[in-house]
Amino acid sequence: MVQWALVFQKDAEKDLVRVGKTVRVRVIERLEWLVENFDSVNHLPLIERYAGFFKLRIGDWRVIYKIDWKKNIITVCYIDHRSRVYK
Repeated sequence: MVQWALVFQKDAEKDLVRVGKTVRVRVIERLEWLVENFDSVNHLPLIERYAGFFKLRIGDWRVIYKIDWKKNIITVCYIDHRSRVYK
């Protein structure tokens, strides 16, 4: 089984600080789950202007990430509420 690394872009780090503590804990736990179960997860690709990105749903919150298949890196790009994340 391949090990995956998790990297946060600066915007995603700011987003994580901005959300409340409860949401932050849920997001971190779900991202840890994603890393541990990467090979068995059905990654949800985005389309049009977000092509190349994937989304992870956490209740009403979304994590937008990229996958570097060659380096085995998951890069978290944005974290926001579903009503704002795609705008």
